[in-house]
Amino acid sequence: MFVFTESAVTPDDFILEAGELMFSNGQTESTINITIVDDTDREMPEFFQVLLMNVTGGALLGTRTSSYVTIAKSDYPNGRFSFTGPQERILANPESTFVLELGIARTEGLVGAQTLSWRILGPNSLTPLQETGDVSYVSADDMEVTQGQLTWQDGEAGTKLLPLFIKSYSGWEIEKKFVVEIVDIQNDVNPQDNGEADPLTSQVTVTVLKHGDPNGIIQFSDVSLTGQEFTEPDSGQREVSFFIERKEGNLGDQQILWEVIGREGGGEGEVEADVSPMSGSALMVAGVSSAAIRLNILADELPELTENFELHLRNVIGGATLRLNASSTTFTIQYNDDPHGVFEINSTAQSLDVDTVSLQRYLTLNIDRNAGLVGSVRVTVGVTFSQTSTSFPLTQSVVFDDGQASAEMRVDIVGGIFIELDSYFTVVISEVVYLGGADFTSLPRIGEANTVTIPVPAIAANSYVSFSQTISSVNELTQESSITLIRRGLYGNIEVSWTQGYPPDAMPVGFSEGVISPSTGTVYIGHGVGQAVIRVTVLLPSLSAQTRGLFAVSLLDDPVTSAAGGARLSPVDITTEIEPSGVIRFSESSVYVDENQGSVTLTLQRYYGTRRNVQVLYSTVPLTALSTNDFSAVESQAVILTEMTEEGNITIVIQIDSLAEQEESFLVLIHDVSVLPTTELVTGSPRVSDRYSNCTVTIRENGDPYGLLDVIVSPVRVVEGNLNMVSM
Repeated sequence: MFVFTESAVTPDDFILEAGELMFSNGQTESTINITIVDDTDREMPEFFQVLLMNVTGGALLGTRTSSYVTIAKSDYPNGRFSFTGPQERILANPESTFVLELGIARTEGLVGAQTLSWRILGPNSLTPLQETGDVSYVSADDMEVTQGQLTWQDGEAGTKLLPLFIKSYSGWEIEKKFVVEIVDIQNDVNPQDNGEADPLTSQVTVTVLKHGDPNGIIQFSDVSLTGQEFTEPDSGQREVSFFIERKEGNLGDQQILWEVIGREGGGEGEVEADVSPMSGSALMVAGVSSAAIRLNILADELPELTENFELHLRNVIGGATLRLNASSTTFTIQYNDDPHGVFEINSTAQSLDVDTVSLQRYLTLNIDRNAGLVGSVRVTVGVTFSQTSTSFPLTQSVVFDDGQASAEMRVDIVGGIFIELDSYFTVVISEVVYLGGADFTSLPRIGEANTVTIPVPAIAANSYVSFSQTISSVNELTQESSITLIRRGLYGNIEVSWTQGYPPDAMPVGFSEGVISPSTGTVYIGHGVGQAVIRVTVLLPSLSAQTRGLFAVSLLDDPVTSAAGGARLSPVDITTEIEPSGVIRFSESSVYVDENQGSVTLTLQRYYGTRRNVQVLYSTVPLTALSTNDFSAVESQAVILTEMTEEGNITIVIQIDSLAEQEESFLVLIHDVSVLPTTELVTGSPRVSDRYSNCTVTIRENGDPYGLLDVIVSPVRVVEGNLNMVSM
């Protein structure tokens, strides 16, 4: 690349040195950056040339290998021409012709003679003015014209005046706007020496104000000046109209700008949510004296008070005058959608709670304020209780402040009420009262969800104490019985006293009281805890004592508690019997019998209680003894133990034969026990022993099963010293 300078030189006018351009593989374009030097010298157009040459790498030069760059003239070497003074002149419409002098100055460079052409545009348009009835210039030959020329000699600077004659009005006149502009500047010798107009000050606007009201006086009509009230539509929008009229003259098209604002200080967004559009313009064409502003009242689901709005005529474009005392009107949109609220009680947010420290019971009520939140409202609820109580019914109130959407109430339960688990409280919103004074437009109201039932939870219910089961079992190894106390209702700390035996007059006839250790005790059950375990040891007498004892544990007195309402014994299940019908077992886990005995008798024992008649079912199971050859099989045979009977016998037939046999055994199993008659519904007792529910019967060996050994001796002669063996 080579740079060939002509009138422009580097580095005074531009910066670019010869160099190389690199094109990468696939690249089709590249850029040469040239810096044009900005200086304060007044300069004519200057030129330089950029040439492409000497391509390497296999490419060829095309036909366009040079580019001419022209640096335009700068800093006004032939002069800068501009209007002096304000760029906008506003004049009252004169009663007589008025001369307005405009100045045009030549500054900066003064090279060459210059002829400046000017002209007037208008009125109220950018077309060249033809008529001279409003404004004109008097030429040297006394002709009224709307365009002309001014000249400056070579080296001449300074301002030349352009006197314009502003004509007086002859009647109503509209406002007229004229533009005086510099059209052209010429040097007669060389066009390159033409002067230049300053782009910022090359024209002046002259406005001649109207006289009278030729365009009319704009105002609201009488019917629209009266405040109007509208209702919000249920859906969509409702169109309303406000009428504008033009008094006096009706010349020209008039564009009336208007705006809606909220009188209560609502923001723009609030106005837009209720009224649309919130601003705009109405057109009143020439010769027409009326127009309408059309607004849409918008539907929404927002609860609102009565809202006040103002509609203002802000400005008129077209020359008409705005009558200020009739340029605004008001209108209202009536309240809607329950602005003060609809009060309801949510069934899922109500509860009966207990203070963890004081154990005070109280209702927690949550009341919702739906729809509007305007103003303060007092809400009263009534509370009733499903049980008879002098503490209920009662009423209690809460105040919703302005803007508050929900409130929580606490209703303490007082009066020492025994609250049962199946009971419940009913809460009803009974009254809502607006507290904001007389400025409301609609009353708050009670919604459909105004009643709720609150069931009493176990944690807040007073206790009924009982045993979890009316029959308890014994660990046969330790003789210990674990008895579970339960309570229905978990409120408060309680102490429960218990004692051995049955309640008075409840001991079954013919039996005595069995002894347990300990014989009495007290159990503590904390608040919220549902059960506790009593552990006692059954003290068995010998079977020969025939005491006919029954073991039981009973609750005789109400639990002791400081909790409000107290605690009570359950009307049922306050006595638990310990194995009342006994645990059925074999007296021995194994027995031996001789085959020639012909049978074997096994003893059944009934431990602990002997209440009721009991049927015991048993069966045999062969092991090494065969039921066909060695014993008579039994399948589900029964033994009856009558009430108060502690023992019974099972007899199994042993088969006698002449065979020699080793020891053989079989099992006798107790596989079920039940109360007789079977129609009596008793569960848990009697039961089969966990440890001694089967007995192994062994038949001893018989008939010399291993045989008899004899030695048969015959005479034998043997030579001494002979090593031969002798057989006997």
